[in-house]
This record gives sequence, C-alpha cells and structure tokens, in this order.
Amino acid sequence: MVKHNTDTNGIGYEWEYAKVKDDRTIWQKIIMGIYNPSSHEFLGRSAKSWGGILLFYAVFYSSLACMFGICMKVLLSTLNDNTPHFTLSSSLIGTNPGLGFRPMSPNVEDGSLIYYAADNATNVEAWTTELDKFLAVYKNKTLLPDKGNNQQKCGYNMPPRTDKVLRGQPWPTWDNAHPNTNINIKAQPCVFIKLNKIFDWEPEFYNNKTDIPADMHTNLRKQLHKE
Repeated sequence: MVKHNTDTNGIGYEWEYAKVKDDRTIWQKIIMGIYNPSSHEFLGRSAKSWGGILLFYAVFYSSLACMFGICMKVLLSTLNDNTPHFTLSSSLIGTNPGLGFRPMSPNVEDGSLIYYAADNATNVEAWTTELDKFLAVYKNKTLLPDKGNNQQKCGYNMPPRTDKVLRGQPWPTWDNAHPNTNINIKAQPCVFIKLNKIFDWEPEFYNNKTDIPADMHTNLRKQLHKE
C-alpha cells in the first residue's frame, strides 16, 4: 500500500508499509489480553507496574484505615456506656419527660394505633402478648439488667443510692390489670402509660397547693386544688 503525503515545502514523497493481518480468533485475543507471553504482561501491565499500583493502594488505604480508627477512638472516648453525654437542658430531649404507652404494635407502619376486632381471638391475643412482654420484668426480675440486683426499696425520705434504682411494684399488684385475669379485656383493653426515661431527671414535688406554678395547665391546677 502506498501513502502519499506532502511536506511543508510542497515537495511530495511516498513510502510503503504493509500492515500485518491479525489472524487470531476472538478467544485468542481475549487470552492474549489477559496474559501476553511475549511481553510477560498481565491485563496490559507488567509485574513491576502491578507491584507499584498494589503498593500505592496498600499504603493509601492503610493510612485511611488508621485515620478512621483514630477518629473513632477519639469519638468513643467521649461517650459513656451507661449514660448519654448530653442530659437535661443540654440535650435535645430537655427536662420534660414524654409519655409512652404499652402495648405498642410490633408493626412499625401501624404507628401508635391500637385497633382490633373484639370478636377475633387472634387479634386480641396479639395485643395481650405484647402486654405480657411489657409486664414480664415485673414477674421475673432475672430479666432485668443485672438480674434486678441494682434495685432498692425507696421512699420519700429514702432515695436510692447512686448505684441503685427504685424497685418496681411486685407482680401481684398488676394481677387485676393482666389480660388473662381481666374479664373485660375485649371491651376494655388495658393500656399502661409510662414516663419515658430521662437521665439525671428528678421530679419536683408540690406538697403545698400554694406552691403550684402559675403556668401549670388550668385543668390540672383545678384537679390538684380539689384533692
């Protein structure tokens, strides 16, 4: 094959070349692309080139792993396994505990709804089972953290020690509310209202009606004045 070209001076020249025909099959080309025995290249790179790449990424990702480990170590050193770092007014929750209730539906999509068919034993049993789970720790203290050994009987003049918590009411107290003994469970389901836990929060008692805050809800103030 002859190729004609012209240099910048307008003088023509010609040269011949012959392109070697590639008679290899597709499979042979694939094999050659993976490993070329003539140049000893694997996937288009020599052993030295692959060694340099592997060494670079080994050092690079090792450095990233070390930096991540140091950051996690510093972060975890600021946390406490037993109490949150921010509490009360310094936290997002604040100083007013919210109210929770039990039983709650195991299905997240149901939200806070409690609904069932009173004449459907399966529906009723689903909710009573959730109540059983909630009340289980009152019946069997071994289910509590430290098997309940951190509990202490307390009173108004006998607060718990710093390493203890208030001992809850024993199981017999709940018998009348337990679904297995409540004959009106279908018509009047049991719902337990509870205060959500807030670390370091201490309730403020008002033993004198004159000490009731003026910003307290009107209905609550009226109820307290009746008692």
